[in-house]
Amino acid sequence: MVCGGRFCTNGYLITSGCDSCMLQEFQVCLCLGTDAACLPVPDSIPKSCACLPCCFVYPKVACCPAAGELFPEMENLHEKKKDAKMCSGTCLGPLYAGNTYFITPYTLCADELSTCLCFGNDCAFPCTDSIPMTCSILPCCFVIPKVACCPKLGDLMEGSGKEFGAPEDVVTDAELDDGLDTVEIEAIERK
Repeated sequence: MVCGGRFCTNGYLITSGCDSCMLQEFQVCLCLGTDAACLPVPDSIPKSCACLPCCFVYPKVACCPAAGELFPEMENLHEKKKDAKMCSGTCLGPLYAGNTYFITPYTLCADELSTCLCFGNDCAFPCTDSIPMTCSILPCCFVIPKVACCPKLGDLMEGSGKEFGAPEDVVTDAELDDGLDTVEIEAIERK
C-alpha cells in the first residue's frame, strides 16, 4: 500500500510478506551504487567477499570484476548491476550480504527499493522510469497520478496512462496539423 508520495519519493506499507528484515535493492549516488540485505538475503542480492578494495575472493578470485561476470548464473540481477564494476563485498552466509559498485551515472541519486520490516521507500532525483511518480496531499490520500485513498501501487498506477517516472509531453494530431502544412504532413506519413 502506498502511504505517501512527493513526486520523486514514495513511502509504502508492505502488506503481503516481507522478503527480508532489511533490504536495500539498489541505491545510487552519481557513480557509486550499493545493495544490502539481512535475515535472509534474497536471490537478487549477490553474495560476495572482498579482502581489499576491488579484490574478490568469493565466489571466485577476481580483480575489478563486473557483477555480471562474477555472477553469470544470477538471472534476477538488477540490470544496472550487470555491467557495474564491483569494488567491495561482504557476505555472512544467509544472515547478511552487501556490495558496492562503480556504475555509469544515470541520475544524481536513486533508491530503487529499501525496506525495513514492513515499511519501504523508493526515490530518484531527477525522476527515472523505474520509480513511480506520485503526490499525496495527506497520508494515503493521492492526487497524482489519480485521486485515490489508501491505494495499492498497482491500483494507483493502473489506468493512469503514464509509466513510472516523469510524464512525457503529449502532442495531439490537431496540434501537429495546426503547425504543419500539407507537404510536411505527407512527408511525415511516408516515413
